[in-house]
Amino acid sequence: MLISSEEFPKTSQPSPQEFLSVFQDAKDKGDQIICILLSSALSGTCQSALLAKNMVDYKDIYIIDSLAATYPIRIMTDYACSLV
Repeated sequence: MLISSEEFPKTSQPSPQEFLSVFQDAKDKGDQIICILLSSALSGTCQSALLAKNMVDYKDIYIIDSLAATYPIRIMTDYACSLV
């Protein structure tokens, strides 16, 4: 697609509102969230998640800045799942 497209692909970080709806749902259900995100040095995604967490005001949401991209996030996620 990159070869045939005239337009360069673009990405966008999730808005705080997108995190807010998920976080509010977890709070309403009494669930915990471990949110392992793309490095804050590469994206504003962590900041969006932190803003949403503060808006929900729920202690069982854990925002993890992976300080990484791609596969290391998978390793962290697998490890977090094994701890649960």
